[in-house]
Amino acid sequence: MRLKLTRSTSYKSIANAPLPAEGSASFNNIHFAAAIILTPWFITKLLPFKTSWTFYFFLGLLTGLPVAIGYWALMSRIGQRVNEKVPFPGKPVEHYIDLKNSSLRKYAEAGKKLPMQVFHDEFFDGKVDFKGDVLEIMEYRHDWASFGFTKEVRHPSFLVTCTDD
Repeated sequence: MRLKLTRSTSYKSIANAPLPAEGSASFNNIHFAAAIILTPWFITKLLPFKTSWTFYFFLGLLTGLPVAIGYWALMSRIGQRVNEKVPFPGKPVEHYIDLKNSSLRKYAEAGKKLPMQVFHDEFFDGKVDFKGDVLEIMEYRHDWASFGFTKEVRHPSFLVTCTDD
């Protein structure tokens, strides 16, 4: 009996994924809504004075966005894959991509995965290049890239000025 992992095609023009690793399965809309709704309720219960529904909704407006961002950030870091049946090859980052920037070597030396936002920015700046077929390497992106939220360390594009030299 053959274990079917993902839906595959028999069309020659559509290649099947070599590593069927879907995204995070840890995000849950019920948990997300409960975190947003219950946070102001817990705060009102911790306060030493009696509060009203108006104060609850005011706290909900104040805490809603930070709680949502915190939940998304946490789930992007600790979330498990949808399909855990296929193990990753476990190859280092430099097996898949060429890191031309010395500041990116810290990921390769520490054995860490490269954050996708960092990869994206550095690729379009010409500091990272693929070692092989782009589609194949991107199919293995779960082996070399992490998908957690990252801080934006670059300057916003509207503040950068271009000069002709």
